[in-house]
Amino acid sequence: MHKFFKASIILGAAVIIAACGESVKKVEPTNQLFSMDINSDYQDVMDKRDVITASRLEGTPVESITLLQAENGDISKDLLYAVSLDLPEGIVITLKEFEEVMNEQMEAINEIVDFKVSPVKGSDTQITYIAETKDNGQPYFEHCKIAVEQTITTICIGTTKDQKAAQAAIDSIVFNKQ
Repeated sequence: MHKFFKASIILGAAVIIAACGESVKKVEPTNQLFSMDINSDYQDVMDKRDVITASRLEGTPVESITLLQAENGDISKDLLYAVSLDLPEGIVITLKEFEEVMNEQMEAINEIVDFKVSPVKGSDTQITYIAETKDNGQPYFEHCKIAVEQTITTICIGTTKDQKAAQAAIDSIVFNKQ
């Protein structure tokens, strides 16, 4: 009976730990403009950025990608990416101007089923958005945060299955001062 009791305590603790969530890791882009927490199942795939930009991030300049992680290293699954574009000297873009152009571009993309932009509380340079598209008939959601400063930084995590984890990752982003 005593062994059974110990085993049930250990088993119960394991269940509680598992229920507390998946393990996370902190990641930073190559330019170190921010840090964020993501599920530890994500693996660095920067060595595949040519393939990824050609197949999943069409039109994105390869040299602008500063972070690229894929769930279990599989680039056909959930994907985290960051793109940073430096503004030319003397050019200033406000968040409002950026948002207007972004909204026009998103409306022109037929594949987008739903698109919602939200301000980031306490910031006049950041927004978040969620875009829903279809991936082989399945809903695919991109959760993103954008900072419009001297560098326009976009961080997105796309998922077909775990929106809560994607949103938690986006919410964990902390920008470093430029």
